[in-house]
Amino acid sequence: MLELPRTIKDLSEDEFEGDASLIDRVKAKQHAKIVEGYKLIPNNEQTELPFIFYSEININNSRLWDLFIFLCKEQLPDTAALIFGFYDNEVNYGKYLAKVDIIIELAKYQREIVEDCHLELGLIYHSELTLIEIYIAEAKYIKVWGCDEESFRNIMNAFNLKEVENIEFIDEYPKVVYPLKTIMEDAVDTFEIITDLQEKFTE
Repeated sequence: MLELPRTIKDLSEDEFEGDASLIDRVKAKQHAKIVEGYKLIPNNEQTELPFIFYSEININNSRLWDLFIFLCKEQLPDTAALIFGFYDNEVNYGKYLAKVDIIIELAKYQREIVEDCHLELGLIYHSELTLIEIYIAEAKYIKVWGCDEESFRNIMNAFNLKEVENIEFIDEYPKVVYPLKTIMEDAVDTFEIITDLQEKFTE
């Protein structure tokens, strides 16, 4: 089973509330293929957006930050924009800046980025001919829209991540999410992070 952030927990029996379908999904999760690895889907001109492939990646939470940063450094050009927001809310789009400067600022919130499930963010480069995006979803797996499949697969190999047939992700099943501050009192509040990123990266 994948190593999840401490903020994601299984439902307990008293939280089922007699919902048979919910109980079935919780039971099915016991046999789910929620493991380290990835799936890759070629674009195949199914969308007009200029990316070559789309991927979703499961990685143990203790390794999530390292993979995210490595993908940003290797897949994106030197200039990129930050995208961020509360889960299930409108995304903020930052201005294009030096990628290295964005990464330095994000490092201040490393713990929150990999464990706060109310926070989503990533880096993007979008032009007429190219779309590259590296994004950490609320359930703390990585989504990639990329243009260099060979380089991407090399990175996956470097992290010992394999393409897994029928791989599944934690947000496909019932779960309970706790605020990070209930686990670590010194964690930075999600609203405070969003506000700081808006001040630093948006117009």
